[in-house]
Amino acid sequence: MKLGIVGLPNVGKSTLFNAITNAGAESANYPFCTIDPNVGMVAVPDARLDKLSEMYNPKKTTPAVIEFVDIAGLVKGASKGEGLGNKFLSNIRMTDAIVHVVRCFDDENVIHVEGGADPIRDIDIIDLELVMADVEMVERRIDKAQKAAKGDKKFLREVEVFQGLLTWLNDGNAARSYDCDDDTRAVIATSDLHLREKLNITREKALEMIAESVAYACTLCGDVEFSAEDATRSDREFLLTALNTAVDAGASTINVPDTVGYITPEEMGELIAWLRENLHRKKDGSPVTLSVHCHNDLGMAVANSLAAIRAGADQVEGTINGIGERAGNVALEEIIMALDTRGQLYQAQTGINLRQIYRTCRLVSTVIGQKIPPNKPVVGRNAFNHEAGIHQHGVLKNPLTYEIMSPETIGIYDNDLVLGKHSGKHAFIQRVEELGYTLPGELLERAFTRFLALADRKKTVTNKDIEAIVGAAGYTIPETYKLHSFVVNSGTVISATAVVKLLRDGEEMEHVARGDGPIDAAFKAIDRIVKVGFQLVNYSIHSVTEGEDAQGEVVVKLRQGNHTVTGRGLSTDIFEASLKAYLNAVNKIIAQ
Repeated sequence: MKLGIVGLPNVGKSTLFNAITNAGAESANYPFCTIDPNVGMVAVPDARLDKLSEMYNPKKTTPAVIEFVDIAGLVKGASKGEGLGNKFLSNIRMTDAIVHVVRCFDDENVIHVEGGADPIRDIDIIDLELVMADVEMVERRIDKAQKAAKGDKKFLREVEVFQGLLTWLNDGNAARSYDCDDDTRAVIATSDLHLREKLNITREKALEMIAESVAYACTLCGDVEFSAEDATRSDREFLLTALNTAVDAGASTINVPDTVGYITPEEMGELIAWLRENLHRKKDGSPVTLSVHCHNDLGMAVANSLAAIRAGADQVEGTINGIGERAGNVALEEIIMALDTRGQLYQAQTGINLRQIYRTCRLVSTVIGQKIPPNKPVVGRNAFNHEAGIHQHGVLKNPLTYEIMSPETIGIYDNDLVLGKHSGKHAFIQRVEELGYTLPGELLERAFTRFLALADRKKTVTNKDIEAIVGAAGYTIPETYKLHSFVVNSGTVISATAVVKLLRDGEEMEHVARGDGPIDAAFKAIDRIVKVGFQLVNYSIHSVTEGEDAQGEVVVKLRQGNHTVTGRGLSTDIFEASLKAYLNAVNKIIAQ
């Protein structure tokens, strides 16, 4: 083992080195008296080795040794070459570990490069220089791995790991404290179609790649999942061979994806039951976790996933609101409520807090700017609405007549207490908490301010209004530009024009523009003020609540290069909501 002794100049590194090694290296009261590293070897005392030597009397006894390297002091800017920093850092990289020497005393006869001893500051200086040096090295490694990945996809995982490390380092953390993910996934297609047309490899080569990739993944973390892409269109015997190859290589979770939404529930149940019976066990003798990943191309993702659970699957992979590639993935909220509602049939449970389902689905919808369809099972606006007279009559007498689950179960709160402009802060806070939200002080104040502004426009403020306010308060960003005022003129016999006035750092900025309609004109006026190049990709509007004074929520998506941002605006005035949404997206682009 090679240990490097590091620290600022004149902190006692060479003194410590001499004390350990008896090397007699020069130690002087001025920076950089050591340029080339001093090296000393120290034998590790071992009573067992001494006893063996005594017993067998060998010609030579060689103890284990530790090599100590006395490295010249680092200073601020060493990572950028200050004080021969590049040379000294390269010496550090040749060691297995470092011993950081910190000076904890002041002595007018011993120079301190920072003017005086401050152990915390001095530790931070060295740590920062080491982090900066690691950043440079990791960036070079990522570049090298990305080039290698073009010819060999197994390097993609290396790129992923080092990019995670780079983010960790850029946050000011040391590489030694970086914890690689506890789990990772290896994915290789197993259907003949994919092997032939996409990967251009044989079955034998696929098995070889599975064994190699899973074994390599196991060196990175303790929980490895193998996913056989297009499993449901694969030859069943070969699929089993591939999955068992992954298990034998160390995979602890086996995932069976219905990649293109092709399989039927009956076929899925049969396949999972057969795999459950024939899959190898892990090395410790315990069964592997059997997982499914269903797509919804034929509208059967939920049915297929539930069939898999009933047949013995331990895990379902899906998404909130069923978002995903093409027709989407299985909607997790539907799986969760099916298991809760029909627990006796499926004999499975999730342990999920059901009252967070509705809020989670709304949150995802808000973040991605994609409205939940009204007829969406479980969380759609119509899920608990009853229009037919016979249905309404039954629900009024007993909700169980037409509701197999209650809205309260998934977190839809129903309270007839009306809030308005005369409602106090306490009533607002109580309603927010009843709806299941917890807001820290600043966000709560921001939400209450928006509530008062809305209450001035609406006679009553509903729960859905409050949920929209809370959602908007939680997703504010620094407002480079603020909407001050606007005037819109439009009609069938005149061109649409808009005059928009914005505020930036207290300065008023105004512009006028024509457009194909009032919204387009207003957006063009904003473009002329901010002068940031981007493209409007999507614009949508929907009412948050019912009635003439309903709030409208506008969602816009802007693209700048390969980067897309989503902006949201909320108001009882659809023009104001539109401008707020557009400015929200513009400010995101500027902030990023």
